Amino acid sequence: MESPGSHAIAAPKYRWDGAVLWGALGLLMFAVLAFGATEAWSIFVVRAGAVMLLLVWAVGRAAGGGEQRIAVPHIFYPAALFMALVAAQWAGLSAYRYATMVEGMNYIAYGILMLLAVQCVHGEEDARRVVLAFAIFGGVLAFVSVMQGLSGSVKLLFLRTPRVAAVGYGYGPYVNHNHYAGMMEMVAPFLIVLAASDRPAGAQRAFTAFAALLAAGSIVLSRSRGGILAFALEAVFLAAFLLPASAGRRTRQIGALAAVVLLAFLLWLGGGPILERVGSIGDIAANQMRIDITGDSLRMFAQRPVLGWGVGTFPVVYPTQRSFFSDFFVNEAHNDYAQLLVEAGLAGFVAMLWYLVVLFRQGLPKITAPPLRSWSAIVTLAALTGVAGLLVHSFFDFNLHVPANAALFFFLGGIAAAEMRGENKQPARRPRESSARVN
Repeated sequence: MESPGSHAIAAPKYRWDGAVLWGALGLLMFAVLAFGATEAWSIFVVRAGAVMLLLVWAVGRAAGGGEQRIAVPHIFYPAALFMALVAAQWAGLSAYRYATMVEGMNYIAYGILMLLAVQCVHGEEDARRVVLAFAIFGGVLAFVSVMQGLSGSVKLLFLRTPRVAAVGYGYGPYVNHNHYAGMMEMVAPFLIVLAASDRPAGAQRAFTAFAALLAAGSIVLSRSRGGILAFALEAVFLAAFLLPASAGRRTRQIGALAAVVLLAFLLWLGGGPILERVGSIGDIAANQMRIDITGDSLRMFAQRPVLGWGVGTFPVVYPTQRSFFSDFFVNEAHNDYAQLLVEAGLAGFVAMLWYLVVLFRQGLPKITAPPLRSWSAIVTLAALTGVAGLLVHSFFDFNLHVPANAALFFFLGGIAAAEMRGENKQPARRPRESSARVN
């Protein structure tokens, strides 16, 4: 007879939460397909969609009656601190209040999506929906993007010619191949972890494994140096969970075979250009402009070290601080950490570090021993891997200033921090969190 404490805790059922979750997933996919949501119309849809989903969720909870449980994980504390800083900047500390207001609206949308991830992912069924949605989306998008790249078409998704000079650097729905790599770094882990789990079987497992290889290969084929490095470190992160010391011989053989197949696939498709791009990672001359921008950014940080110049103000302020001549307009620092120091100062940087520490402290306990026997463990491992990958890539590019990628990043943070009930007979230790109850 099982003791009462060994039973799974039932996942709560709230009105409309499932529909809101599907809506959030759809909004994230729209943002990616809308060329990264970098234009006024598409970022407006993301902002308005996030607010509408929040209202639907709130009405559903209010209509449910009785006692309503609203989870408040500790990741919301640093998020609240950061938004308080943004509000203070907008109130008068920013070098350009309008830019700070616009960027602040983006952060509000990202925060709403993170909130909805925490509130609407309750247990195994919700985790399963998230995993399958991202797996299918990632597999299809990777296939189309690889076909686009191999065909030599300059049209994004075969539909639209970018209105910029460097059309050769577009990939998938993104005008910048680095941003495609950043997005796929967050989506591909869902396919990889699913393929390594015991959930798919037979033909489904083979198809999932193929889609995982295609998604991983598309990152390398995009020829994003930061993306390739970030994905390599993602592979190490995943191996720590998928190939532990106690793993069976068959598991290790499958992992080694997958790596060999992926390498052969990439070399067959375009080994020369890929190796050339990888070889230029350490080339100082090839990266001199990025190095100069980072140096200028650190000097800007030294001028306003505590509260920064204001979020969203980098492209406005930087021209007055640039130390080199160029015909290019520098709109971002090409290093998310340097830009965060410039725009938000030490206060914003500390809030970011606090957020990440809490996120991994809440997420990691849910994927230990064993990581692949529940949907909740699968979704948490995939989400944390995607977050970790983009954190590495952020040293080299500005994915967190591309609305689609930033929204996906914070949504995955919410997924990793969500308290999922009903996972196992003996669930892993749940992360500590506060909760508010509304009668």
